[in-house]
Amino acid sequence: MCGIAGLISGSKVDAALVRRMAAAIAHRGPDDAGVWIDQDAGVGLGHRRLSIVDLSPSGHQPMISNDGRWVLDYNGEIYNHAAMRATLDEDKRGPANNGVPWRGHSDTETLIECIAAWGLDRALDQAVGMFAFALWDRKDRKLHLVRDRFGEKPLYYGWVAGSFVFASELKAIRALDGFDNAIDRRAVKALAARNYIPAPLSIYKRLFKLPPGAILTADDRQRRSVDVAVGGHVDQLDGGAGSCGQPVGDRLALRAGQPAGPGADAQRRGRGPRWAGRHVRSPPGVGQRPVRGRARPRRG
Repeated sequence: MCGIAGLISGSKVDAALVRRMAAAIAHRGPDDAGVWIDQDAGVGLGHRRLSIVDLSPSGHQPMISNDGRWVLDYNGEIYNHAAMRATLDEDKRGPANNGVPWRGHSDTETLIECIAAWGLDRALDQAVGMFAFALWDRKDRKLHLVRDRFGEKPLYYGWVAGSFVFASELKAIRALDGFDNAIDRRAVKALAARNYIPAPLSIYKRLFKLPPGAILTADDRQRRSVDVAVGGHVDQLDGGAGSCGQPVGDRLALRAGQPAGPGADAQRRGRGPRWAGRHVRSPPGVGQRPVRGRARPRRG
């Protein structure tokens, strides 16, 4: 378990603020802490690390790809990362083929170098694991938030005082200066009825849970609007003018032998996962259209 947090701001980012966000979830990662800032884009990423796969400093995060384009803030575990690394080397597209050795043996490094070589879609298509991560594209100046298909790792996002924010837990977002998001009564009603709050709602207005199997894209120039791809459908929140992302399809499908569990039959037919559960509409003020991809309500 690790913790991630960050923001896209309309002004220069205070590293101490990002560090404070990460410190609020220090219990998720007591072994190491890191902050990465891009002042020109107004982007800050914070990380708390629990060292599991690679105990050395080589797994420090946020991690920058060898080509310098990608910055990864990652929580989770890729179970087949060694196989992915071997495939990358066989394709002669790994760091070693550019005259630079692998820094360590963490799954974080494997994931970011696969993204750099193959692109986000193919890397996720190959990845077997549980994860929630933020990926900053320094070339296209876009932030991608990704959550594994079954939603094992938590990830919240939303808007606070004009900034787009994200974190593994709400307490990291509450650490922001100017946090005054009101309690969402619809979430309270859902909590009373179900004993938990279903995604994409959170207890606060303008803060949401990223649904399982979703990819969210936020542009640094359109930080008040994001595109969410979930269950094969793209929905744009907050009515911004940003370009739509691509349907997620089965890009987060688990690929360990025969698919198993919910959606397995659909995966075998190449249609992507089947989503169970009710449609949940965005709260007022963040777009009125539903996130139509059917995401099974879950805790966390």
